[in-house]
Amino acid sequence: MKKSLQIPVELIQNAVQKGTIPEFKVFIGAKMVSSGAFRAKGPEFFALCRFVGQEPRTINKHLHYLVQHDWLGHKESTQTYYDRSWEHFHYTKRFTSRKSVNFQERDMATFREFITGSLLTWQLEKYKYYCLKNEKKKKVFNIKLQEQQKGRLIRSVAYKSRATYQDASTAPTADYTFPEYFGFSNHRIAELLNCKYTQACNRKHEAEKAGYIATFQKFMVLEEFLKPDYNVRSWYYKGRGDTAKKYRFTTDIQHGKTVICFVQQLHDEIVSTMTLKRIPYFQNHKAKVKRARFLASSTSAQQNRGFFKVDNQHLSSFPFFDEKSCLSF
Repeated sequence: MKKSLQIPVELIQNAVQKGTIPEFKVFIGAKMVSSGAFRAKGPEFFALCRFVGQEPRTINKHLHYLVQHDWLGHKESTQTYYDRSWEHFHYTKRFTSRKSVNFQERDMATFREFITGSLLTWQLEKYKYYCLKNEKKKKVFNIKLQEQQKGRLIRSVAYKSRATYQDASTAPTADYTFPEYFGFSNHRIAELLNCKYTQACNRKHEAEKAGYIATFQKFMVLEEFLKPDYNVRSWYYKGRGDTAKKYRFTTDIQHGKTVICFVQQLHDEIVSTMTLKRIPYFQNHKAKVKRARFLASSTSAQQNRGFFKVDNQHLSSFPFFDEKSCLSF
């Protein structure tokens, strides 16, 4: 059995959006257990059943699906399954980015949490790259990122004038400001994980419990009171819809005095403990592309030479055509 495996993140997203996580889990298990090929009812097949934690009947059903959708190769005469390489999926346009995440043997027990952490890590990297492009200077980006990590750019409570966007993709470039922290709303997480809004928060905390990410709650101060005001709740809750569910009351000590804060809960800050790596460029695919370009260029050159040859033959049929005089001219 392999100790680890680099999985392209876009391939994970492809399986999530199509709702084929159980089949994808068997596919990853097959790549971990086998050395490239395994026989049905063979020792590696039963090792796959034990590794994934499913019955042989269920494994056979998922293998049949993987063969139908060209995730695995199958030779019926010998009942042998063949693993498809990452190069094959890259060549068939199932993923384009070479960003990958490291999968280890212990991650199979928390496979769903692993997928959640991988996709959130991937989106956080894209969010940071978006901020880097808007800053235009990498030095300024690194300084602001260090200030954010040290807590100089943020406080324990976010204030209304410095609130961050709930979704990075909706932040307009013209009104861009460096975010106080990196995170996503539950609606954005639900779209990313292809699940319901009510399940997005649970999936996020499951990934945190498994150790793939860490989250920190954030709030925005709306009002501060020295004494309780029992009419504020009804005034703020009127006509606010779902936003009213995010209102909270908390206390804070300022200059030795207890202050009542009426706050709105924002999306949590997400800090990933996973790292992404780039898969080395596929050498076989590179050779195929180079060979295809060479054949295309040679074919076009032959066609051009054939065109001039036919043209000369056509002109030589005329009595007034003289090739030497044309060349001298």
